[in-house]
Amino acid sequence: MNDVRQTIGISFRELELGVFWKVRVAFIKVTQEVLKALDEIVYEIRDRSRYVVKDIRKGTIATLLGDVEYCRRYYFDKRTAAYVYLLDEALGIGRGRVSPGLAVVAAIQAVIGPSYRAARDSLKQLYGHQVVSHETIRRLILRLGECLEEEEAGRREEPQGKKRVPVLFVEADGYWVSMQRKKDREVRMMVSHEGWQPRTPKSDEYELVNKSHYPDAEQAEDFWENASRHLYSLYDIDEEMLVVINGDRAKWIRKGVGYFPNAIYQVDRYHLKREVRDLLRDTRHLEEGLAAVDGSDVQGLTEALRKARMEVRDPVRVAKIDDLLSAIREMPEAFRDCRVRLAEMGYDIRGMRGMGATESNVNKFSLRLKKRGQSWGPEGLKAMLHSMVKYFEDKLDRYAEHVSRLHNLLNDEKVAETTKEIASRVTTDIYEAKRGGMPLLGVATSRSGGLSRVLRRLALPDPAIT
Repeated sequence: MNDVRQTIGISFRELELGVFWKVRVAFIKVTQEVLKALDEIVYEIRDRSRYVVKDIRKGTIATLLGDVEYCRRYYFDKRTAAYVYLLDEALGIGRGRVSPGLAVVAAIQAVIGPSYRAARDSLKQLYGHQVVSHETIRRLILRLGECLEEEEAGRREEPQGKKRVPVLFVEADGYWVSMQRKKDREVRMMVSHEGWQPRTPKSDEYELVNKSHYPDAEQAEDFWENASRHLYSLYDIDEEMLVVINGDRAKWIRKGVGYFPNAIYQVDRYHLKREVRDLLRDTRHLEEGLAAVDGSDVQGLTEALRKARMEVRDPVRVAKIDDLLSAIREMPEAFRDCRVRLAEMGYDIRGMRGMGATESNVNKFSLRLKKRGQSWGPEGLKAMLHSMVKYFEDKLDRYAEHVSRLHNLLNDEKVAETTKEIASRVTTDIYEAKRGGMPLLGVATSRSGGLSRVLRRLALPDPAIT
């Protein structure tokens, strides 16, 4: 087999790269032709009394397959006294000169990668050349963040959600990030969902149904003022819809109950058990306290804490136990599992699982925002938060849907013709370059077992020649 490979003189890698570069060149040429034709159409259908041609100028847009340089008309707008490129405006080509397709790929790389530079290098490895600079990616995320923030603010302005569910689950938590030339800031986040479902029909793993994120990108003084309006823009929330709010014992989370007609609060079970483990460690009542948490036994938890308090000598731990006991007295129902409370209220709890999704969701955000040593400016943090939300909701790519308009401008006949031409050129170019180093081409058919005949057919421009 090695002899055959050496005789053929071409690897699949060479074939793959050859096809890629031919497609890349053809894509750029076809795109240039389409843009030229579109510019002519714009020229013909423009409002001649308003737009006057002043010049023809070159422009470049970075795309998934390389930079496309094109010419288009530069107009003077008599109404606004401004100069515009009508073609760019019609196609939605912004000042960043990055195509929507490349913008999505770059944005995803920026969101999941450790930095903008890493996103740039990742794209460079993928395409074999530097597609965009890290600064271009940074500006892209800023523009994307502005767009998403505008959209979110518009929804909150006049929330008119129509969806209805019996129970809406809401979880909130916060994490700290490092800010440039400012003190660290807590980013507060809410995750809402409608329940749980298996990832696959027979899977033991579960996922949240219709999950939605709301990050405190604006750092509002009252988190729930905007967070609740976000939910009201998605759901028709009234007295008949129960909102279950889950979180640690932070006061800002507990305030959320007051923003909905029918809401209950639950102390997050993960945080509660972690706190109980810490406070009752090295005492005889640790297992008793954990069992009380699992069984939603508020009285049992209270007794375990009181007995452990008598054994603990550390005044700091004693103060923390007193604080937890005070919280239990203030809101005992919040320390019971919401599923137990919902069942008592007459809700069908089949399929419900324990709440606590915020922790894992916060980790996804904090990994990118704080655990890799980054520090952020206010606008950059806001933009990245909005972009990450759309990425984790699988909606980031929809902001580039309009790129498909260009595809519709090429008829099937033209596409087929171009594809056939590319394939012919690839085959010819590769084998023309390899011809001199392919001894098997001169070997008799009988000696080569017929392989030389196959290669000669491939190497000739017209495969019909024998």
